[in-house]
Amino acid sequence: MSVVEILELSSQGDERGASFSDQRWKAFLQQVKDIHLATIRPGAVRGNHYHRGRREVLFVTHADDWSFHWESEAGGPLQQRRFCGRGCVMIMIEPEISHAVRNYGCVDLFLVGVSNADYDSKNPDVYRRDVIAKPNTV
Repeated sequence: MSVVEILELSSQGDERGASFSDQRWKAFLQQVKDIHLATIRPGAVRGNHYHRGRREVLFVTHADDWSFHWESEAGGPLQQRRFCGRGCVMIMIEPEISHAVRNYGCVDLFLVGVSNADYDSKNPDVYRRDVIAKPNTV
């Protein structure tokens, strides 16, 4: 795997709504120690940080326009990928990779973050390194 792997997931849903599943995250993380849920309001950015000691998988469920931004190494070239419409994207992120999500749309994005290390509020393993300007920081 490269430092970031981005996978657009296919819905297995029905008339009740969408349903997304992909098992590749299990081999990437090997164990789940933390899960967090977040929304990203229209026009807002979440992220602009990296983790030194943990891998992270983000699941972004979207119904409008948004983008994922990352930097493979400190001072390296900034990269981005933009998404439109409805769907779900799984993003697997290695340690030391700064990343951020921007919501360009008109509705909230829903994000689930899963990592292989416990979250400790006294030592959160979150280090700021901007990969995108923050018009409205959340």
